[in-house]
Amino acid sequence: MLFNQSARIYYSENGAKGNVHMESFTGHFKCPHKSLFCEAESLEELRVIVEDRINYWNNRRKHASLQNRIPIEYIEQRLKDES
Repeated sequence: MLFNQSARIYYSENGAKGNVHMESFTGHFKCPHKSLFCEAESLEELRVIVEDRINYWNNRRKHASLQNRIPIEYIEQRLKDES
């Protein structure tokens, strides 16, 4: 485990106060994946896990706040609408 390699998982005590979008992302990202992060046995394994979860978040997970669309679809539509 990474804990045996002197790696530390950092969680801010006061969160991202003043930045509700980042605070929401952090809460929704770290809570359901905490056990995955803690089970990583190397920094490289942790990097792969985080990369996979970010890819899922942006390219496959539908968000209710985005009219049940994935973020990349929402962004592409907004850019198309603005041009």
